Amino acid sequence: MNLLTLLYFFCLIAYLYFGFYLFYLAPNKTLNKVALALYISLSIWSFSFIFMHSAPDKETAVFWLRISSLGWSSLFSIMLHFFMLLGNIEKPLQKKWLYPLIYLPAIIFIYHFFFQDYLNTNLIIDTPLGWSYSIEWPYSLFLGLYYLGYSLLCLLVGIIWWKKSQFKREKKQIKLILGTTMLAIGLGTITGFVLPILEIGIIPPVGIIINLISMGAIWYAIKRYRFQAFSPQNITDAILETMSEGLLFLDLKSKINMINQSTKKLLDYKTGELIDKPVEMLFLNQNNNNQPWISQLTDCSQNREHVIKDKETALLTKEQDKIPVSFSASLAYDELGDPLGVVCSFQDITNRIRDRENLKKLTFYDRVTYLYNRTYLEKELEKINLSNQTSTGIIMADLNGLKLINDGFGHETGDKILKKAADILKNSCRKEDVVGRWGGDEFIIIINDANINTLERIISDIKQACRQEPEDPVAISLATGSAIKKEADKNIYEVLKEAEDNMYKNKLIETKSIQYTVLDTLLNTLGTKSYETEQHVHRLQNMSYLLGKKIGLSQPELENLVLLASLHDIGNVSIPEDILVKPEKLSEKDWEVVKKHPEIGYRMASATQEFAHIAEFILHHHEWWDGSGYPKGISGENIPLLSRIIAIVDAYDVMITERPYKKAITQKEAKEELKRCAGTQLDPELTSHFIELIEEGKIDKVN
Repeated sequence: MNLLTLLYFFCLIAYLYFGFYLFYLAPNKTLNKVALALYISLSIWSFSFIFMHSAPDKETAVFWLRISSLGWSSLFSIMLHFFMLLGNIEKPLQKKWLYPLIYLPAIIFIYHFFFQDYLNTNLIIDTPLGWSYSIEWPYSLFLGLYYLGYSLLCLLVGIIWWKKSQFKREKKQIKLILGTTMLAIGLGTITGFVLPILEIGIIPPVGIIINLISMGAIWYAIKRYRFQAFSPQNITDAILETMSEGLLFLDLKSKINMINQSTKKLLDYKTGELIDKPVEMLFLNQNNNNQPWISQLTDCSQNREHVIKDKETALLTKEQDKIPVSFSASLAYDELGDPLGVVCSFQDITNRIRDRENLKKLTFYDRVTYLYNRTYLEKELEKINLSNQTSTGIIMADLNGLKLINDGFGHETGDKILKKAADILKNSCRKEDVVGRWGGDEFIIIINDANINTLERIISDIKQACRQEPEDPVAISLATGSAIKKEADKNIYEVLKEAEDNMYKNKLIETKSIQYTVLDTLLNTLGTKSYETEQHVHRLQNMSYLLGKKIGLSQPELENLVLLASLHDIGNVSIPEDILVKPEKLSEKDWEVVKKHPEIGYRMASATQEFAHIAEFILHHHEWWDGSGYPKGISGENIPLLSRIIAIVDAYDVMITERPYKKAITQKEAKEELKRCAGTQLDPELTSHFIELIEEGKIDKVN
């Protein structure tokens, strides 16, 4: 076996590999089947030439030459067919009579060269590189015309294909395949037919050169430009496989014939686990009686455009998990108008549903309590008005002390209490009842088919739940009121107003109790996080009472003064504990926080009916006589009298009491400090009266 034989053997293996490789990519595609036939014809040519060139005698060379004619006689017919498929020449290929016409020259030449005794020893030529052959007139002319004519047709198809193509990569592979193919054809035509006509024997290596050129071009096109991966049919396949939407093709019995990669990935199936299975197995409710639209999928009487369009449903994964999808299905028809099956597409809409729910929450739900908001409640009330229905009950509930809780414990705690109240209301109602936040501290419950017993039961459950809720940090108290729409023509907002009036009647009774409870809790909290101990408060109450009595305050004023002594620093509950007990000197930033407590205390007292009258005194108890105090910077007698009294007794008690950030001083030293501050920080006349109380020994008895 010489080098030439080895090269032909290499070509044989390569052509077989190319043919079966492309066939493996898509065994059901006509294009790939024709490609396999093309490479088999080249393989027959290469296989026969291995033995022809090295045959021991002319008879053997003739035998292998006749075998090779099966390859080179059919090659150009198959090549034209291949180029037409590759170039998507659809209309001519739909005509069945075209195929015999394409393959007629191949059939004629195979008949003459293989079945007849035309190829004989007279045509065999002995060359230094092995046996060769020549074709006699007129067969050489006909064969040359066949090769040349079909080559030009392939060239024309290639040019049409190149012009129609919209893909740069495809255009590059077209030029590569056309160029190398035409080069190989040109060499083959010259050496195989032009030279024999001129009675110049063919040179054995020329055939292998042709094979190597075409083989190299095809290999480069496959690796560099993905040859055939961008043919029209394969472009469609690639699009289907890479689409993010899931795709199914059903036969007319609703069995699955094809799925794409997205379907397999989304539903976690392998191809073989779905093919030939009924499509119903993919749906959440597999009973067509409950989902009749499933049976419509292959109903050919339906509209050609869409059997199902953008239907929101759910598919089941292999593990029976639900995947929400938007599902569409269209009937597919062949060129004669007969139905082939149904193309189904679906898209995972998990994110869409989540976004829709989030938007719904933003539109119709309260962001703190997650109950319905006022917008939704008003829509429901309008529906009731339009329907003229009766027996609609309304319960209005109000969270007692919310403003005090917000000011005293902060809005975060207030929101926490609101959520607890919302849970109590929701858990006390039926599933069909509409529970929503009307605004601020008010809630509404809309109850259809209601009666007095229904409303009383719900209100009782609400009260019971409030009593069972632990104090964290305060007990939850909800004032409630109810009413029922009894007449069809009565406006629902009149019923709402009636429920609101009833609620406010109850609120007046409950408010005083809850406010005392909240304030008591706040004072206890203040005592645990600061130096506002119970003893400190009692001392201030007694000292301020003595000073007030000394200057002739009335009994109501004295009572307000004692109350002010209890609540003057209530605003400190909102100051961080690390600032209140800081042992070192406060920073400027810390002072800015501390200086807010009079205003916070003012808001808290103003929020209660019982303590609103002392709110103004709380606001100004850190004002200085010379106007350099806070928060308003007022001076002299513009500062309320009770605020000036508390400022003096509070300053004195702080001086004689030890704190982590300072040591206690003696009564004598404190008295001198009071004298020093009189006229700047403290009211000088009131300070003089207080010093008199100290000198009389009355303050000692208090302490």
